[in-house]
Amino acid sequence: MSNKILSLQRKNISYPVQKYASLSYLREWREVRLVKKRFFCMSLILVMLLSVSAHAIQSRSITSVPHLSFDGNNASCVIQIVGDKMTDEISATMELRCGSDLIASWNGSGSGILKMTKSAAVKKGKTYTMVVNFSVNGTKRSPVTISATNN
Repeated sequence: MSNKILSLQRKNISYPVQKYASLSYLREWREVRLVKKRFFCMSLILVMLLSVSAHAIQSRSITSVPHLSFDGNNASCVIQIVGDKMTDEISATMELRCGSDLIASWNGSGSGILKMTKSAAVKKGKTYTMVVNFSVNGTKRSPVTISATNN
C-alpha cells in the first residue's frame, strides 16, 4: 500500500507542475500570435497608405475653360486656366471680337490658377467670339476660342 500511496503522491506532485508549465507555454504562444496579428495588420495599413499617396502624386495637365454668355446688351467673358503646378506663372490676354472688329481686350496674370471675369457692351443678334492667348512659365500655348450669338 505504501507503494500505491507514494506513486499517487508523485503523480499529484508532478501533475500541477506540468499543468502550470503548459499554461505558461500557452500564454506565451497566445502572446506571440497576438504580436503576429498586430504586425500583419500594421503592415497591411502601411501598404494601403503608400498606395493611396502614390496615386495622389500624379501630375496634372494645363487646362483652360472658357465661357461666353449674354444678358441683354452685356457680354460676360470668363476664362479659367489651371497650371500643372501651383507655382506656374500664367499670363493671358482675353479679347472679345465681333467678326474682325475688336470690342474689348483684357490682360491678366496669376500663379497656379488664373481666372478672369470681364464684361462688355454688345448688340443683340450678332455673333461674338472670345479669343484667349496665354502662356505658362513664358511658353506660349494654343489660343482658346469660343463663339456665341446674342439672341
